[in-house]
Amino acid sequence: MMVYQYSRETGEYLHPFRCQANPARPGEFLIPPDNTTTQRPPEAGQYKVAVINSKKNGWKLVPDYRTHEYWLPDGSYHKIETLGEEPPAEALDEPPPPTPADLANQERAWRNHELSVADRCFTPVFGPVDWTEQQRQEAQTTITDYIRQLKTGPNNHPSFPDKAWRPVWPADVPRPAV
Repeated sequence: MMVYQYSRETGEYLHPFRCQANPARPGEFLIPPDNTTTQRPPEAGQYKVAVINSKKNGWKLVPDYRTHEYWLPDGSYHKIETLGEEPPAEALDEPPPPTPADLANQERAWRNHELSVADRCFTPVFGPVDWTEQQRQEAQTTITDYIRQLKTGPNNHPSFPDKAWRPVWPADVPRPAV
């Protein structure tokens, strides 16, 4: 005889097992008294699980999205941990693409970082130790132009916030360590 075991905590179907014959009573079987039933559970499809009802005399199919991760259109991340919970209709399987405002903020953060790096070029010890004062001043002039591009680019470049607006660090000026 087959019996079907279910979880004590959630009531969800776990697995079948064959009961042993009762040696003291021929024709009867030794059925565990707890968290088993002789009623076969229904077949559960994807994202479903059979759960024993509250009277322990039948099964119902319940949504099972546990461990499913999703994002909402606002970009918030969620993970389902509870049996019976389903993702909302507007759920996305991947993070939504960044909004234009998000992209603009990312580019401004990059620009601010570049400005802080460029500011390090205006110290008395900037550049290789064998540079002359004239080489140091020429590099600072080049960096001043780079800083101007950084400050005006977001407001004047037609492709902002696309990365195409980004000026390139001058090739002839060593980049200070961050």
